[in-house]
Amino acid sequence: MSQAPTGTSLPASINNGAAWAAFDHVQKLPWTLRFDSLDPLTLDVGYDLAFQLCLDGAGDFDFQKEARGHIAMRVLEIAMSVDESRLRVLGHSVENIRSCASVRAKALKAIRDAVVRRLRAELSQLLDNRSAVWAEQLRTLLSTLPPEEGSQVARYCGLDQERHPKEIKAGLNYVFTTLEPEIIAKNGSLVLAGHERKLREALAARSDPDPKARARNLVVRVLDARLASVAPGTAGDLNSLLSCLESDIRERVQKDGAWGLIDAAIQRDRVTEGLRLPTALPAEVWDLIRQLDRRTPEAEA
Repeated sequence: MSQAPTGTSLPASINNGAAWAAFDHVQKLPWTLRFDSLDPLTLDVGYDLAFQLCLDGAGDFDFQKEARGHIAMRVLEIAMSVDESRLRVLGHSVENIRSCASVRAKALKAIRDAVVRRLRAELSQLLDNRSAVWAEQLRTLLSTLPPEEGSQVARYCGLDQERHPKEIKAGLNYVFTTLEPEIIAKNGSLVLAGHERKLREALAARSDPDPKARARNLVVRVLDARLASVAPGTAGDLNSLLSCLESDIRERVQKDGAWGLIDAAIQRDRVTEGLRLPTALPAEVWDLIRQLDRRTPEAEA
């Protein structure tokens, strides 16, 4: 699928969460591939009403419907771009496909899987780049402000929390293994517990000079933010809850890198740490701050 056309860009109104939710929805729909012609080999996509409803949402004002529309349209674009040369690149024998129905059936399933992989890779690259471009634009603008104001905005937006992927991975392993974490109910809330000294150090390390310590702190803050949104009476088994949270956090990192964690913690950080913005900022800075707020999960703050 690497030679498929790039297709339309993801609209700026669609944030990371909506894009991935749309991807998960569309890939699970029962759309199928079939050969429209055997000579030359061309593909067509068969789909039901649910997929058609996704397509119909491409120009909708609702950003979630718009996201599903974009993903569904991209499925069609990628699938329709598959020709005989791309089939060979994917390891299929064009001659066997033409002559054998069972080979055609196996090829269609493999091509569908390849379409999904291609779309997942496109989203990963596009959304990672979007966060990186956004952060670079904000850093450039902040360099024009007085240093104290620039630092204040950077902290408010989480720029001071950016970490290298290796540091984030190490932080995940440290928190979910070395800390021996568990979730307990305390004073009517769910809180993170574990190795007392190491947990205390991780909680205090937001501004630590050691980048590995800051990565650990970021992971712990995300856990705190997620637990703050869970009512103890609805949590069920706390060991299962911890496993679910670990899976979700690792998935965030896989999709969005450090920004998957920063976005999950930033709203709560602003409250717990009393982060505030300067009273007067250029319009361009306010625009980038609003972009951040649109993509951060306020419900988890």
